[in-house]
Amino acid sequence: MKRLLRTLVIFALGGASLLAARRSLSEDLPAPAPLVVEVAPEASEVEVQAAVEEAMLVDVAIRAGWHESDPVVTDRLLRNLRFGDPAPGSDRDLLERAARLDMARRDPVARRRLAERARDMLRQLTKREPSRQELEAYRDAHRAAHERPGRRRLFQVFHREPGPAPALEPEAACRDAEPFLFPCELGWVSDTRLRSLFGEDLAAAVFALPAGRWSEDLASGYGHHHVFVAEIAPPELPDVEAIAAELRAGVLAEAERQSLRASLDRLRASYRVEIRR
Repeated sequence: MKRLLRTLVIFALGGASLLAARRSLSEDLPAPAPLVVEVAPEASEVEVQAAVEEAMLVDVAIRAGWHESDPVVTDRLLRNLRFGDPAPGSDRDLLERAARLDMARRDPVARRRLAERARDMLRQLTKREPSRQELEAYRDAHRAAHERPGRRRLFQVFHREPGPAPALEPEAACRDAEPFLFPCELGWVSDTRLRSLFGEDLAAAVFALPAGRWSEDLASGYGHHHVFVAEIAPPELPDVEAIAAELRAGVLAEAERQSLRASLDRLRASYRVEIRR
């Protein structure tokens, strides 16, 4: 616990203050008193766990001195103590009074701010640049989120009225086709794109077709169509380089979650917690 708290406080300080922080924390920190956590009588185990974790985070932040240095927290505490007092005293006096009253733990705004600062710090304790192998592994493990959808290379011939399918190759059929809003040669089209162009029913019918043949007469909001599927490209995973920024963000977010969880578990093992309902 002592080493972890020292690490947390030093990590939170940067620049010229780092050496001073190391000197000031060279001796062991005193062990924390039992952490009293008040919860509602009907609180579930999940709610109790969340309350304990918040209490630990707030305690870490206060032991790091953030209740006296964080501008959001100090502004909140000073406002509380000045309210309705015509001569409240200096900022220093008021902050000392707030510390005696343990106000940073009791005020909901100050408490949330301190807990979130400590939580952000814990998330980043193991922050580093992911390797290419880690990016590949993350892409493969989250295939559904990164996979490029299957596509079809399509031709479509428009008719104002229902009619038979063309008996020609698609290029020749396009030369004889009626004028239409969209080109006869649609090129490579995804299911989502086809739905946006012609609606759900036509897209579903086209994506069920094999390659190399004209569809039956298909209706859309524009009229009637015959669609030729020239080629089919199945879903595929893009190269790591093509989505490197997206993968990096995902790997780092997962690493931060794991770092936070591991740090909270270590803290929980070090605190003596008393639950009061």
